[in-house]
Amino acid sequence: MPKPKNGLKFRFVTGFAITGNWTVGTNAAATIIQGPLTIAGLIVAGSNEKTVTFVNTADSLGDWVNLESDGTYWYVSGVGEKSGSITLT
Repeated sequence: MPKPKNGLKFRFVTGFAITGNWTVGTNAAATIIQGPLTIAGLIVAGSNEKTVTFVNTADSLGDWVNLESDGTYWYVSGVGEKSGSITLT
């Protein structure tokens, strides 16, 4: 991901079965991803995270995340159908 800039938005969606994990990360060592995901119907909180990963062993077509910036942080939202399908680290 680029450095945060107010108004920047990105959406990532699994449109086919992935064969390896897909990771979206922040620039350098920044831990600036904030916000919750809904995974298998449960809320997974994210606070000061660096990466969002779609996990190939648990992904489903249509799993998605949005990342939106306010100029300081990236705020994440998204939905994964199965437990462990999207992780924050």
